[in-house]
Amino acid sequence: MLSVDDGAVRMVGRALFLLITIAIPVTGWADAVPSRESDLLKWIVRLAGIALFASIMPITAWSYYRFRLPRKKDEFEQVLQILELDPRRSSLWSPTIKTEYSISDYALPVIFATFVTAVNAALLVLAEDLQMSDRRTLLFSMLPCQHSQDPKALPCDVQYILVLSMAFLGAYVWSLRSLFRRLVTVDLPPAAYYGFSIRLILSPFIALLFAYLVPDKLQMAVPLPVIAFFCGIYPEHALNYLVTKTRIFALSGGNRAADLPLEMVEGISPFHQARLNEVGVDNAQNLAEANLVELIVRTPFKPPVLIDWIAQAKLYVTFKADVVKLRSVGIRTALDLRQLGQVENNLVTLAKVSGIDETFLANAYTLIASDPALLALGAAASKFGSV
Repeated sequence: MLSVDDGAVRMVGRALFLLITIAIPVTGWADAVPSRESDLLKWIVRLAGIALFASIMPITAWSYYRFRLPRKKDEFEQVLQILELDPRRSSLWSPTIKTEYSISDYALPVIFATFVTAVNAALLVLAEDLQMSDRRTLLFSMLPCQHSQDPKALPCDVQYILVLSMAFLGAYVWSLRSLFRRLVTVDLPPAAYYGFSIRLILSPFIALLFAYLVPDKLQMAVPLPVIAFFCGIYPEHALNYLVTKTRIFALSGGNRAADLPLEMVEGISPFHQARLNEVGVDNAQNLAEANLVELIVRTPFKPPVLIDWIAQAKLYVTFKADVVKLRSVGIRTALDLRQLGQVENNLVTLAKVSGIDETFLANAYTLIASDPALLALGAAASKFGSV
């Protein structure tokens, strides 16, 4: 039997699934209205299509705040009880559900995301009705364009507006998928709507850069609007491609410090990494020093998972590339190393089987064993392990 929360999620999920299949045919139907009908009807239908695109932002925000957020509050209170923390005391150094998810915090991000979506949807729906001048606009002035004698062919500027619109459509599809996933995982903070807005703004211009740089052979193999659509879904991949094509932006080796990427932490997928980036955790060093309660509030990940990731990050920050050697002999986290080192001569044996210098290993163990944050992390791990 479905609860109210699950029913609401399924209802929103169906709305997300049907939005694209309904919105585009509805907006295109306006062109099929017989000529004897009023032009006013055409504009009403097109504006309705734009409203349909933009309405998903406030609908999902209301659904999350009304149905899903109470569940997150209950889970957070249970976590505080397990950790034996006083809510009023913990609020002094860590955010709470009340402060991070207030209705006033949602207002501006949702309004902004709705506005950005409406503007892009208007460009998609009304592109052919825009009054284009004979002169090339500044934005498209350097783009190649083949003029066609076919009277039905689109003007050059409208062709590139199509590129912008397809990139928006790709970013919009990605945002719908992300919205649904965040509703299911009870993870839709106000800042997420700013993230959607930035993607909807940047993706079209990334696609336009592709029109400048993409090879002619690739344009022949894959139509540019198709490339633009995938630029909206994978803007990071598109930016990486553009950086490799313009090598003047490539970073030289030099004496750069280790990047300590999150990919080295086992269990962190690209989606997890993107979600951690949203809360300021860009690398393993940030994760190693992160506040456990803060991550529980601001991310959808369960406490045992976060504890494991933080403990892995502490080991990785200490040993860097040598962490692979420790993993090969069964030492995954700093908690594992601390427990192992409590038995005499274990560190000597570990140095031999792992190939790590014994002195370095002993010094590293001393740092890890004296880390107060790791002691608190170990206490939290034992409490959640006993649940």
